Amino acid sequence: MAPCGYDICTATFSLSLENYLREEEWKKFGAVSTPVDVVRFMIDVSGIKRWEGLSVLEPGCGFCSFTREIYCDHPKNEFWGVEVNEKVYEVISRLFPCFNIVLGDFLLWQTDKRFDLVIGNPPYGIPGSKRYPIRVPKETREEYRKLFETAKGKYNMYGYFIEKGVKLLKEGGKLVYIVPSTFMILDEFSKLREFLSRT
Repeated sequence: MAPCGYDICTATFSLSLENYLREEEWKKFGAVSTPVDVVRFMIDVSGIKRWEGLSVLEPGCGFCSFTREIYCDHPKNEFWGVEVNEKVYEVISRLFPCFNIVLGDFLLWQTDKRFDLVIGNPPYGIPGSKRYPIRVPKETREEYRKLFETAKGKYNMYGYFIEKGVKLLKEGGKLVYIVPSTFMILDEFSKLREFLSRT
């Protein structure tokens, strides 16, 4: 794997979905960029003390905000990202040759690899709902329902990301996502709460 260039670690390096894609395009993926202060906070709350030799995954990675921030301080790790948007993938696969970037739907991605850290900002939205702009074909929504044990009712995408992220962790691995607190109270997330209490 090629090394990343110095450019990506400069203070002036900046990419955001909102500036690169049209609004209707990034919204249909349920994506938003994460402010760098929030990214740094989330890395801190991971509680990881020794940043070396770890496998790090950023699902729905967009422009790799989390991966880039970790890499710039701790490059001696293995970095992975999964991105569904082809236009974004084309950019990040060229910009970040030091990361293992996969083009595909994270929720349908099949891998035997397990990770020490899964970190990111999953998409929000209820597929098929008129209230949310996120767009997922009906066949894919049905596939999600078959694959994920936590799906219930009008299930929000971030619930799927939590389940999949947990299942991809190594023993003792960490999952750090920024998500709404609603999964702790809404009935649609009762299966997710049960899953989290078991795992």
